Amino acid sequence: MLSQAIFSCSEGGAIGLDLQGETQAVQYSDTVTVNVSTVLLDSVVTSGTGTLLFGNYPDAVIGETTASAYFQLNLVDYATIDEEATYDSVKLILPYSGYSYGDTTSRMNLQVHQLEEAIETKALPPYIGTEVPNSYFYASTGLYNVSSFQPEAQPLATHTFAPRPASGDSIEVTLPDEMGRKLLALQKNGGTALNAADYKKIMNGFRISASGQKVILGVTGSGVKVRLYYTNPAASDISSYDFALTTGNTQFNQVTGDYGQSVFKGLKRGQTVSSTATNDMAFAQSGTGIMVKLDFPYLAALKSGLGFTLIHKAVLEVVPVTNTNRYPSLPPQTLALYQSGETNVPGSPLLKDYSTTEAQTATYQPDAEFDMQSKYRFVITEYLDQLLAGTKPNNGLLVAAASESFLSEINKINVGGQHHAANRVRLRIFYTKLNQ
Repeated sequence: MLSQAIFSCSEGGAIGLDLQGETQAVQYSDTVTVNVSTVLLDSVVTSGTGTLLFGNYPDAVIGETTASAYFQLNLVDYATIDEEATYDSVKLILPYSGYSYGDTTSRMNLQVHQLEEAIETKALPPYIGTEVPNSYFYASTGLYNVSSFQPEAQPLATHTFAPRPASGDSIEVTLPDEMGRKLLALQKNGGTALNAADYKKIMNGFRISASGQKVILGVTGSGVKVRLYYTNPAASDISSYDFALTTGNTQFNQVTGDYGQSVFKGLKRGQTVSSTATNDMAFAQSGTGIMVKLDFPYLAALKSGLGFTLIHKAVLEVVPVTNTNRYPSLPPQTLALYQSGETNVPGSPLLKDYSTTEAQTATYQPDAEFDMQSKYRFVITEYLDQLLAGTKPNNGLLVAAASESFLSEINKINVGGQHHAANRVRLRIFYTKLNQ
């Protein structure tokens, strides 16, 4: 649709300048075709984020998402404990980060497993499936959302509780006395027992998972610890010693999705699935490496079709599908645009208009009353001008949460496709025709 509208020119660059008083009124179009699809990346690095995620959430639209946290303990730092000290108990302390995704009124059954094999970072080759080194979510060494290490068949411990992610408290899981006595012996002998076979599985690491729940929780890695309680004969009260989580790339989250019972069952790594095949919807989800792909197929004919000479402003509106973005499946607070390669590999974030450093992001604008006008709004005038000028390849844009959240959270957004009746993505162009 074309309509008359008065709109101020964009700042910076040559767009909208030098009109010299010969312009007609600024005009507006939102009929530019935007093809919408869903793409599953080969993998995204989730190691060293500082956040542990565990639990699962069944989504009525996209299917079930499951998260498990892997980590190792720092056993090489020790404090000598009196030889006469006696063991009392041992607990795993998991401090809430404040993050959750899903129904926090549902009780959670948490399992802690020791690992049969040690967590080790992997030096990845320069080409992994559809990912290449210049992928924004690639790391030369690290662990990914698809990485895994074999756990013992039986859990080391289980714990059933009611999540309170906003409480600022911690989850405390009682661990077996056998493990606690080994840790006490380790401290008594100054750590020299680590070479013994009895300590192999403790050194390998741990996995935290949960099943049959409706929530995924986040805990703060820097506060995770195994706390050993013991009685020192020189004191009348119980003392404690904390074994901290090893920070760095051996801490990672395995995040997977089961889409087999949803309209997105055709998702394959590195490939796009058009929204025309998925009920006119696409989705992006943090953690699992899923993004919305936006393509602008007819830009070559845009200038002649509309007859414009100067673009004043180009506004991209990403619109969540009504009633898919409410509690308990809340959307990301901030979305970012990532430049796409020819094979749907995410490059660096698109920068703000006429900026050389600041990434292009959009904050969620909710329509709290009716959820009909909720949206994310990007100004991409410079990007569109570059496409039309042929100075940037027209490989489309990838849409997902801002990078930090994309690697350490689970939030998803359902986006209307190009034929969606009410919630389609729109590219709004404000332009001027010069008098002939």
